[in-house]
Amino acid sequence: MKYFAKKIKITIAAFAGMAGAFAFAPLDAHATATSVVGDGNASNTLVAASTSSAAAAATAAQIGAAVASAIVVGSPAQGKSVALAGDGKTPVGYFFNTRSLGESAGTKNRGLGVWVQGAWTGVDNGETGGEFDGTIINVVGGIDYKPKKLNGKAVFGIAVAWEDVDVDTDFNVGTFEGSGVSIAPYAGVTLGKNLVADISLGYSFLDYDVSRTLGGTVTSDFDAYRIFGAINLGGDWTVKKRIRISPKIGVLGFYEEQDAYTDSSGTNVGKTRVHLGRASGGAEVGFMIKAIEPFIGAKANFDFDRNAPVRLANGVIAEDDEFSATFSAGVNLRKKNVTGQIKGETNQFKNEITSYSVIGRVRVDF
Repeated sequence: MKYFAKKIKITIAAFAGMAGAFAFAPLDAHATATSVVGDGNASNTLVAASTSSAAAAATAAQIGAAVASAIVVGSPAQGKSVALAGDGKTPVGYFFNTRSLGESAGTKNRGLGVWVQGAWTGVDNGETGGEFDGTIINVVGGIDYKPKKLNGKAVFGIAVAWEDVDVDTDFNVGTFEGSGVSIAPYAGVTLGKNLVADISLGYSFLDYDVSRTLGGTVTSDFDAYRIFGAINLGGDWTVKKRIRISPKIGVLGFYEEQDAYTDSSGTNVGKTRVHLGRASGGAEVGFMIKAIEPFIGAKANFDFDRNAPVRLANGVIAEDDEFSATFSAGVNLRKKNVTGQIKGETNQFKNEITSYSVIGRVRVDF
């Protein structure tokens, strides 16, 4: 009990620390000064505030999902075994966790795991004077290890991510394109029979190309970096033998700094800084059907730190909603030591911006 109490205290302290760090980050006062039409800072901020947050959130979420699939959590309903395909004893909470396969069968526990996950996201901003739409592609792969001396209660790993952003900026008849690579170590630890916490920290190397043709063709390119981190606390409970309920709360934060540059018209554009602090909470519910598990999920998001709204092409200040919601549905799959997931997800109620994602993951444990 002392071990788990200590881990819970550490987790709470980490949540508070990350939330505090982003809550007191300064907002960008310059953002409302000029229109997105002719100001590179304002136009880059408008688009990057959505695309960078989507990319950072996708990478962090994929890592969090990898940790959740690596650590043994979940329990049988009322302490009873559940008759499922396979060994006939595995609880729903364990079944899609390949790390627990050896334990449930009484064999050697699997310590090393590799995984890859890809996400395609379509983003659309319909706000008049700030219209843009495009796609974001994230591919994340990782390798992790569960030390035997910790009795399967923790996992440590590192992930590498690649992202590609391709957006048409209708407000200035231009484009916003970017790509980059991220490196992110991560860890997870069980806090009890049904609870698991995960944390990840990452650094991204980014390259952007932007253009506009409204008022004359202007092009530019610049480098950027991003620092991001996330911490989550999740649970896994079995109800009525085959129903899985997995609540989760978390904090996500990132800071991106885009280099100053001179565009093709000779105009100097200063550094652009984009940042976000987001707290989320929700739950996922799944139903076991032999070797597959359909599920649905929903969570609420509160952006307690974000960029100041920019002035749009029509002279109006952009909307500045703090709240949004994410809805998802998908299916988990398993065959022996291979698990997978296919999921659809959408983010709604954030300004005039909506996004839709298709996500797939495969994990193999040795």
